[in-house]
Amino acid sequence: MNFEGQLNFPQFLTLLAAFQALQLGAISIFRKKKNRGANRIFAVTMLILALLLLMATRRFSGLPLAQPPYWVVHCWGALALMVSPLIYLYVRKSIDSRFKLGGVGLLHFLPATIHLLFLLPILIADPETRASLVRMYLDQRLFRSLLPGVPLGFIQSSIYFLLSFWWVRKLEAHVKETASFTDELQIRWLKWYTTLLVLLLILLLAGQFLGGVGEPNWTTALAILAFLTAVLLTSSIKPELFHGIPSALELQGASSESEARYSKSKLDEERKQSYMERLVRFFEEERPYLQPELTLADVSDALRISPKALSQVINEKLGKNFLDFVNGYRVEIAKSMLIDPDRRHLSVLGVALDAGFNSKSAFYKAFRQKTGTTPTAFRKSGLD
Repeated sequence: MNFEGQLNFPQFLTLLAAFQALQLGAISIFRKKKNRGANRIFAVTMLILALLLLMATRRFSGLPLAQPPYWVVHCWGALALMVSPLIYLYVRKSIDSRFKLGGVGLLHFLPATIHLLFLLPILIADPETRASLVRMYLDQRLFRSLLPGVPLGFIQSSIYFLLSFWWVRKLEAHVKETASFTDELQIRWLKWYTTLLVLLLILLLAGQFLGGVGEPNWTTALAILAFLTAVLLTSSIKPELFHGIPSALELQGASSESEARYSKSKLDEERKQSYMERLVRFFEEERPYLQPELTLADVSDALRISPKALSQVINEKLGKNFLDFVNGYRVEIAKSMLIDPDRRHLSVLGVALDAGFNSKSAFYKAFRQKTGTTPTAFRKSGLD
């Protein structure tokens, strides 16, 4: 703290951010519904971040006497190296509830452990040697990076934030391949959260240029505060964001390797054609697309064709993913409902639900994509 008077601007921003991180940690740690594993990781992340921010207020003071001992600052650096791996693990656990850290997963915290262990030679040295090591340590600013002049923390955060962003986009692609619905709220949350991380990364990079590598400055404090404020407001307005995504939409096991799913396929063209005809006939006669939570696995069970083979047929023979394939049928039946005089009493949402969509927003998005207009405009032109 600034013990000589009032808080300066960076200190005020940092304290406010710390308070918000504490709130987020408390909110998520007491969630008792599903997704508890991911929520606990999120809570630990926010509590560590709150501690880091509280410690950082001293560094913003500019008063030499207010600076904590070198070993405290070094522990701050080690804790800081834990934040981005924890954020990444939160994303992985959110998109796959069966994801486990395991022994290999502990390697995510190796940089933090190495950073912390670097203190040992200083702590066990005799007083004279320790004083010399501490002077060298402070001169080289090793509490910020064990490689002087190399922002290891920023590099690590960049890697983990971008990986988190990539995994959520992979989840989105997976959902389109295997489900006819999306739990839009939770998936939008993860997309928004990881996008914010990338934006935070850009702002932190700007802060490095404005204040120097590793130097605390108001830009860094403001960027972190903006990130935490956005997350806190969103989670307060929509607490169900912490409930997790349905298991049917999770990116589990082998399904996460979907990019190479057809490389060893033994399906010949004749079988692909046969499967496609059976699939189309099933959809036209049985109309399974009217089920709002239809999945590729459901269709696979009904036709007794493996999900992998069905996905390949839909992709290669029809040029679509599963979501687009199902929504194509839903949009067609919705079009006929919208211009049916006997259904004029139904709202657009009523038509959407009857056609198999699980939300008005999903209906509007699919309808505009297929027809180039909105359901309301289509109904008006058809009934005039």
